[in-house]
Amino acid sequence: MVDLLIEAGSRTDLYAHNGATVLLGAVEQGYTPVVRRLLEAEADPDRSSSSGATALSVAAWKGDLQMIDLLLQFEADLDLRTTNGFTPLLAAAQQQQTAVVDLLLEAGANPNRANEVGGTAIGYAAFHGDLPTIQTLIKYKADPNKPAHDGFTPLMAAASKGHLHTIHMLVGNQGDVQARTNGGFTPLLIAIQEGQTDAVDVLLSIGADVRARSELGVGSLLLAALTGKDDLVTLLLKAGADVNAAIVLGTDEEIGSTPLMIASREGYMSIVHALLESGAHVHARTQAGFTALMLAEENGHEAIVQVFQSNDQAQMDKRHRPVELGI
Repeated sequence: MVDLLIEAGSRTDLYAHNGATVLLGAVEQGYTPVVRRLLEAEADPDRSSSSGATALSVAAWKGDLQMIDLLLQFEADLDLRTTNGFTPLLAAAQQQQTAVVDLLLEAGANPNRANEVGGTAIGYAAFHGDLPTIQTLIKYKADPNKPAHDGFTPLMAAASKGHLHTIHMLVGNQGDVQARTNGGFTPLLIAIQEGQTDAVDVLLSIGADVRARSELGVGSLLLAALTGKDDLVTLLLKAGADVNAAIVLGTDEEIGSTPLMIASREGYMSIVHALLESGAHVHARTQAGFTALMLAEENGHEAIVQVFQSNDQAQMDKRHRPVELGI
């Protein structure tokens, strides 16, 4: 049928009702002989669909090595982007198609080309914990520290998902353990925020700064207190985290908030005890004037209130309570 249409002079670059060319449709269905015949009839391998998909990006997404090899024989553009900025290499990395990644890189694909949000192939591979793909990308000089537009690096991606072997591999290839997002979050802070205790342990063992704080002043223990994970708080305290590090930017209710205040507000009794035993200041106040005791009272955590009531300083603070609680 394809031969008859071509012989009759039909155009090979027409769009179907779904916005794809005949060639794209054949690639998507895996019809290699049809694709070859269309390419021989001078179908454009780089003509995109109305949604921006290209033949090579579709084949890469599907992991169709035979189709990719054929398209490359007809000089398909290795780094042509879809409308959302995805190159064939990025599509393959996101889909964990290691063999495709290797083939595209060997053919000359740019290992560091990013999409519209700054995402890179090694960043997507790190997010998935895809060690074989990361190894291949590093072999072809992918940058393990290239950040997305928000400053998020491959190491941060691995930390957020708790991929321990990936963390070790990236750091072993010059991944920056002290890198920061645009908001000042390090890989360690991100791992804490996501409750990845094992990843936190690994990052601390390779030199992550336990006292690093975001631009708002959010520190490691405050994030750990938010997770409610006792083991995470204990790990950070042993590593020397600042038990009284407070938020420095935000609303009046946020500025001055400490790990003890967060744990008291959320009702995490064991964390409250651990912080008090480590020297947390019970009399610390937010800029709006609230203490850990007040926050525990407002949120109905009576057992924690009783802990504070045994402390003379906390009782004195209670007498200087603000009129309204806005946190």
